[in-house]
Amino acid sequence: MALWTLQAWLAMFFTGAAYAKLTQSQEMLGHLLGWSQGVDLTLVRAVGMIELSLALGVLAPLVAWRGGGVVMAFSAIGLTVLTAFTLALHLSRLEFGFAALNLVLAGGALAVLIGRLRDGRVVR
Repeated sequence: MALWTLQAWLAMFFTGAAYAKLTQSQEMLGHLLGWSQGVDLTLVRAVGMIELSLALGVLAPLVAWRGGGVVMAFSAIGLTVLTAFTLALHLSRLEFGFAALNLVLAGGALAVLIGRLRDGRVVR
């Protein structure tokens, strides 16, 4: 039950983050995300699409029980990699609050991956 709760929490968080990146103007994104200033809006939108895809992938076992575990595993790996990159970005900008958040998110994604590997849900 804890893994499903964590998966749902990760999916909600990254869906919300993706929604902002996909729908907000460049000016608003500059206020929400300091790093997006001076970056092409296409890159910000691409990151939003990646986040949305990975968020939905974490919930894939709800849709397809057999193949969903593999999709979920790759999505958890993707979220871990994405949060590692954003952790490095925020640390380089001395944004320690955002860095700490990304550390927690990476830990959550890793916990889902390890937990599902242990309970055998990835290979079914």
